[in-house]
Amino acid sequence: MASRNLENLESTRKEIESSGGKSLAVQTDLTDEATVRNMTEETIKKFGRIDILVNNSGIAGPTKLCEDVTREE
Repeated sequence: MASRNLENLESTRKEIESSGGKSLAVQTDLTDEATVRNMTEETIKKFGRIDILVNNSGIAGPTKLCEDVTREE
């Protein structure tokens, strides 16, 4: 899980782990490429690979294909 605010993720991380699951919470700001790279590296370091990725970040706005969105947008 990733968020700019790591504290927001801690209760979910603890709940997953207390149920026997594996979890990783990484502070990440999607406007900062270095933190995105760090999130990827930490995930692979802990789990060995990424099987499923859910990108659930953004704001409502004009409809565009993801490949047409610039880094600035």
